[in-house]
Formats: sequence, structure tokens, C-alpha cells
Amino acid sequence: MKKLTQIIKDELGIIFGNQFFTSIKTEEISEKQWRIFFLQKYGSVGYFLDFLKNGSTLALPYSKLLSKVFFFNYNDETGFVNGMLLPEYSHETWRMRTLTEFGIQNSDLANVVQLNSTKRHGEMIVHICKEKDFLEYAGMLLFLEIFVVWEMRALIDVFERTMPNHFSKGGYDETLYPLNTHEYWYSHRTHDVEHFKQIKNGLLDYLNTSKTPASDTARILRGINKCAAAKMHLYDQELFAHMMKG
Repeated sequence: MKKLTQIIKDELGIIFGNQFFTSIKTEEISEKQWRIFFLQKYGSVGYFLDFLKNGSTLALPYSKLLSKVFFFNYNDETGFVNGMLLPEYSHETWRMRTLTEFGIQNSDLANVVQLNSTKRHGEMIVHICKEKDFLEYAGMLLFLEIFVVWEMRALIDVFERTMPNHFSKGGYDETLYPLNTHEYWYSHRTHDVEHFKQIKNGLLDYLNTSKTPASDTARILRGINKCAAAKMHLYDQELFAHMMKG
């Protein structure tokens, strides 16, 4: 697992050191340009609930713990709390609060013309979701959870600098959880750290009893690499150039 963790760290370093993230650190980006960003980014998140359900089902015959990790994550995404489905805890509700503030509705997301890079990201994710290997699924989730933590921290820093009327430093009030306007962004800075630990512990538990740990690790690595490649496409320089034209 140490090897996999180092590979994840290396992949994250490449993605967050790319031209998109280095460019947004210093550029002045308008609300209109960020609206373009939101339209491109959130045209490609609809896969996640199906991914989590599939992962839970695929893992169940081999690891009840990994299956539970996927299922727990699914409940968390949908706002299932203490045996009840509560819309105010749904991550989709959180996401739409931000998008609505920028004048974006679900119909806008459905009709957006995706860039080649964001379209390719979506195609790669759909392909991954058709895989039947639960360890590849787990590898993807392992990478994705810690990726989101890095992603939110990097973007919030820039949001607070370029859009202080929307994202003010110190403006997130933990006592209002889960009702902050930008709950989706601020909560995920720490929220998915726990998800990362859960999937990591589930994989460690599985590998510790595996009769083929080397080949199983290779399968997990395939999932990591596929997810990292997809995210590199999402945050392609094409996206930044498209934003700045707006």
C-alpha cells in the first residue's frame, strides 16, 4: 500500500502542477469566466452514484468491508443520515446551491457543449464504470477521494481571491452545516479525507488476506492510473483557454 500511496501522491503532483492549476493561481478570473468553468466541470459528475452502486455490488462476493465502503459513500452522497433521506445533506443539493448562485440550472448543464478535453474525461469515466473488476473500482475510488480534497483546496484558494463576494476567507460557518451556500466546496476539503481512509483500510484488509497480493495490487493500480488520466483530461489547458475567452 505504501507504493500505491506514493504513486497517488506523484500523480496528484503532476495534475496540480499542470498549466491549468498554475495559471489560475495568478490570473484575474471573472464570475462570468467561472460560470463557464462550472458548466464544463459539472456536465461530467452524473456517473458517480452509479459507480458507487456498481462498486458495492462487485465487491460484495470478495470483501464485505469494501462493499460497505462503497455503500456508505453512496448513502453519504445521497444524504441518507440516521436512517432517513435528508435532501439538505445531499451532495447534489450542495452542488446546485453554488450553481444556482451563478445562474446555472440543470437544463443548462444538460445543454452545454463540452470541450474535447471534458468530453474525453466523461468518456473515460463511462468506460471505467463498465469495468467488472472490483479492485479496479476500488483503485479508482481511492484516487478519486484524495483527488477531490486536493481539488477543492486548490480551487477554493482561487475562488476566495477572485470572487470574494461569493467565497470570502473565513466566510464558511461550520455551525451552519450543512446549509452553507458553498457547503459542497468547503466540506469536501476535509470530508473526503475520511472516505480516503475508509477505502484505504478496506483495501489493506483485503490485501492482508489475499493469496495473490502482487496481482491484486496491480489491479488496484490500474484503477488509480485510469482515474488519474481522466482527471488530467478534465483539467486540460483547453479548459483554461476556453474560460479566458469568456
